[in-house]
Amino acid sequence: MYKALLKFFKSSFYIFVNLIIIFIILNFLLAFIWEYKTNKKFENFNPYTKTVLDILELDDNEGRQLYIETWIDRKYEYDQFVEWSEGNQINKKFVNINEDGRKISNNYDCEKNFYFYGGSTTFGYNVTDYQTFPQHFKNILEKKFPQKKYCVFNHGRAGFASPWETILFQKHLNKKKIKDNDFVFFIDGVNERGLTDGINTESLKLYQDAATFDYWNMYKPTLSIFLQSIPFTQVIFRLKQKSRMGSKNLDSIECPLNSKNVSVNSQPVCLSDKEIAQTLENFLKIRNSICSTFKINCFTMLQPFATINGNYFEKYEKSPSIETEMVKDVKKRYLEKLGEYNLLKEIDGIIDISGSLDNEKTLSYVDKAHYSPKANKAIANHIFLFVKDKL
Repeated sequence: MYKALLKFFKSSFYIFVNLIIIFIILNFLLAFIWEYKTNKKFENFNPYTKTVLDILELDDNEGRQLYIETWIDRKYEYDQFVEWSEGNQINKKFVNINEDGRKISNNYDCEKNFYFYGGSTTFGYNVTDYQTFPQHFKNILEKKFPQKKYCVFNHGRAGFASPWETILFQKHLNKKKIKDNDFVFFIDGVNERGLTDGINTESLKLYQDAATFDYWNMYKPTLSIFLQSIPFTQVIFRLKQKSRMGSKNLDSIECPLNSKNVSVNSQPVCLSDKEIAQTLENFLKIRNSICSTFKINCFTMLQPFATINGNYFEKYEKSPSIETEMVKDVKKRYLEKLGEYNLLKEIDGIIDISGSLDNEKTLSYVDKAHYSPKANKAIANHIFLFVKDKL
């Protein structure tokens, strides 16, 4: 009996060890094959539809390069207090970023600075460096004031909303990047979600837990990090994204109309549109107070919303990539966003530039939310017309 039991445990142990070894080898192979397959895929991959390529004024090869520089090669980086920033990237054809934000054709020895803060629409996802509205704003300044040394800075970042923008603005102010009589534009609306988690909050929480747990309990948070990082887990997650399920359907809850599903302390909750609008209003007051004290010209502006403002796609076309897809059910998205949009418009002190696309004849968007080059030019013109008498 004893020998039989010992033999069973021995066999079980060998099977377990072999399974672990096979699992490790499979993950290494999966990582190698995945990288190779991805590189091969991009040789002939066309992430943008012909409709979008036409409004971007790019050919297939250029569209592929824009996609790779925007979504594949560029990585997010940690940024103190605000959690994340667009990863530095220089000497690229279409998407360049450094500590001054996304590339803009600037002067040296700036007499006056113009700072833009916002989300991915301000950064200019799925358009090139020279097609963002901060760059178009710089073009207008050069044309109207050729003798002036005006500099424009684009500090838009994916996922940023009023809380993160305000903290980043304060960092720049403390570092004396922003000076008396400079102009600061906060472009808000689309990303507003109240006081919620950032894109790195859950990971940072896990790392913080790992640093403070008792030595014998550190495996608890680090095991979760490890399991999320292995190729097998990432493949499963990516397959769910590709089937348009994504983490949203897995980790979220159903929210009623006029509310938004968000994450707070790594838990899904429903925030009402009123709560979200109140957060933006609070941060608008904080900004205005700071700007008044430091004698800075600050403006919080309500941006255009896809499906509500401007011209959206008349016909749905399935995109080869989840990062470039368009809204499938336009009517549903319109109804989901309309209540929030109407509340944000009523915030005391907000400057409504959502009508800047009203007279546009061509497509105003290149995907679910990001503006087309011509829409960006119209937005820049609208902002300039608002501030030209203050220059």
